[in-house]
Amino acid sequence: MPVVLCSGGIDSIVLGKLAEAHPECYGKSDERTLALYCDIGAATADAAFEIVKYHFKWAKRVKIPLPVKLRKRLSTHQKYYKPLWKRQMDYDFSNQDNPYLSADYGYVPCRSLLFLSMGVLYASTYHLSSVLAGWQFDAKDWAAYDANGYLSDIDSDFLNAYLAVLKRGGYDTAQHPVTVRAPFLETRTSKREIVAVGRSMGLDMRKTYSCEYFPPCYECPQCMRAQDALKKVHYKLGGKA
Repeated sequence: MPVVLCSGGIDSIVLGKLAEAHPECYGKSDERTLALYCDIGAATADAAFEIVKYHFKWAKRVKIPLPVKLRKRLSTHQKYYKPLWKRQMDYDFSNQDNPYLSADYGYVPCRSLLFLSMGVLYASTYHLSSVLAGWQFDAKDWAAYDANGYLSDIDSDFLNAYLAVLKRGGYDTAQHPVTVRAPFLETRTSKREIVAVGRSMGLDMRKTYSCEYFPPCYECPQCMRAQDALKKVHYKLGGKA
């Protein structure tokens, strides 16, 4: 079985459980699944890793040190952006000039590269055959990708470029047989379909963490996407519908 890059969110949790249930599809049948949580110092780290440990017996948390300046930016972004959704501060959030509310202010450069490389490092160390990322797009994301040929650093082209770098470095070979896959991108699986798969496997889909903020707000774009998918199987974040 593989290393699964596990954030605690719906996509990575379901992917990890699929890898456990069907090892022949995702790695070697005699391997265990390692759920790897990459901790960049976000406020959600403790809560998200508890979710990962709840679902997987073999779970590891690896701390990725960021520059002090970037850690402070993340902390400030959390402080100012969260109340935008909870309406807890007397502040004019229509003022888009506030840099703390910008998504760019909380941006972590090379995040996907860091996570993938950590996955390859652990797969090589524990002699596991593959690294799985639960990257997923919905229909409108795929429409943008098909129209532009590029969407983000979690699209198919980015992954293919990373695989080329691995091969150039001697990985994905007989000596270092580590492959990297994003199965939900390969099959263009929607989040609603992922939730349905998780439900069919008997997973408690409420035991996930999708929010970028702590405690979860249930109102931000990440939460709303998860909420929309969960409603289709009669769940809502924070309780049963």
